[in-house]
Amino acid sequence: MPDRWDWTAATTYEFRTRRIRARFRYRFVRELFDVTMGQGIDFLEKRGGEIDQVFGSDPRRTQNLTTITGVFQKAAAADVRCLSELMDQVRTRESAAAFIERVGLAIDDLKATLVEIDYYMLPTQKTMRLLIPKSDMARNAFINKLVEQGAGNNLALLEAARTAADRAELARKTGIPDGGLLDLVHRADMGRQHCMARMVADHYDAGYDTMATYRAVTPEQARAAGIDLGRVLYARTRPAVLQDVPELPMPELTQREAKPRRAGCGNGCMPCTGPWGCALEKCVRRNRVPNCAHCSAFPCGAYGGDRETARLEDVRAGLAPEQIVAMKPLRPIRPAFVPFPVDIELPPADEHALRHVHSLLVAARQMVAGNSYAHRLRMDFTRRHVFDVLWCLAHHGEFVAEPTPHLYLRKGNCRRDGQRMPDPHAQVFEQLSLPGVTVEEKQPPGKARRRVDDDECRLFLSATAGGGDALRMLRRFGDALCQRHGEPEWKGQCRWKGDAFQRFVAADVSCVTGAKAKPGGTT
Repeated sequence: MPDRWDWTAATTYEFRTRRIRARFRYRFVRELFDVTMGQGIDFLEKRGGEIDQVFGSDPRRTQNLTTITGVFQKAAAADVRCLSELMDQVRTRESAAAFIERVGLAIDDLKATLVEIDYYMLPTQKTMRLLIPKSDMARNAFINKLVEQGAGNNLALLEAARTAADRAELARKTGIPDGGLLDLVHRADMGRQHCMARMVADHYDAGYDTMATYRAVTPEQARAAGIDLGRVLYARTRPAVLQDVPELPMPELTQREAKPRRAGCGNGCMPCTGPWGCALEKCVRRNRVPNCAHCSAFPCGAYGGDRETARLEDVRAGLAPEQIVAMKPLRPIRPAFVPFPVDIELPPADEHALRHVHSLLVAARQMVAGNSYAHRLRMDFTRRHVFDVLWCLAHHGEFVAEPTPHLYLRKGNCRRDGQRMPDPHAQVFEQLSLPGVTVEEKQPPGKARRRVDDDECRLFLSATAGGGDALRMLRRFGDALCQRHGEPEWKGQCRWKGDAFQRFVAADVSCVTGAKAKPGGTT
């Protein structure tokens, strides 16, 4: 389990602070984004106000912004002048522990502030190749020349080509045409928003080729054009970086009464902000309780946030017995799967291995029932996640015999075929506790870690689960399904369309044995 200071095992406290501080080495970041604590509070008010006006008010987002505002106020009282000085104070967890003790902060409040700074207040650094389609050979050739000049990421390119004179000098050094260089600079500018790398090319082709075009549209126009509204609001609230480029007038937002969002699960957690179909919200609405603390099944294991769990425990301690509502009973689960065929036309060794494969899929199909509705919903998503990983390994995996037999797969092998392999891999298998199954996830070190295509997955089966013979048979099973029923189509979010994947989930191994499925199909 990650340390209380860390977000995940991959995103440690030092990893995030190092990523934030690295951006201050660029001059334009220090000039435009290294704001004072008071300016940071003004930014939070402006961003929160426009989001509420466009999307509707949300008490959880308001609570989060209030928490961050309080951190900035306490930092200002401790003579911290700007964001870079704040990051110097909390550079390591040891220095951060001394800082929060001195100013009177909670660890979770500091972590929420670092997330805000990392994702929203500072521009995000991305390699330029993420902003260009892989098939665009001409622009990728231009990027090779930029890499030679030390401008291979979007922030470095903005630093080197912020003004017209800088762009002319860079074009002279690289030999890139002025129009081609300006095109890349605009893409670099558009790519500074968090989690928008893949959309840059799509929006660019739709006519939104500069940050100015985002500032010049209204939310209604953006909706009609299919443009993400968060993109428009980001452009409106963040400073313009490029100089000597034409700007367009920014329209005023229509003053209207924003429709409040649904109350959600009432637990005060931030990840479910918005209509994402949160499992906790569905469970709370089903049991007709204000939040999880009022449910008789609390704590049920469906929630893992330390700060919110502690808050709910305090709420539960103050409730009278009559305020605790009995959880509605859950319906029994009857997982459907195809039984192992009776008429088998395989050698005994292959039949034994295929039985292990069938048992593995049936065990994954018979997921943990869960002790609450929210827990069941999350375990159902975990089960779909596991089948997605197993399918990718069965269809694309490479069998490795030494030193320990396992199936090996890089995510890039799936991506080249127009399919996706989800991540993380290891944690979801641990949640289902499949007997004899071990999954290892390996990420490349250093800068290559940012390329998710390089993630590696290894599937091991113990001797009691079939070992190497079962792994070979799993691979053979995936190929046989595609040969008989065609390639399934990846639809996103662990969803596949096609008869091959549906039969894989149902553990229908008849395509390997040559036997027909039992009439009725499932049991």
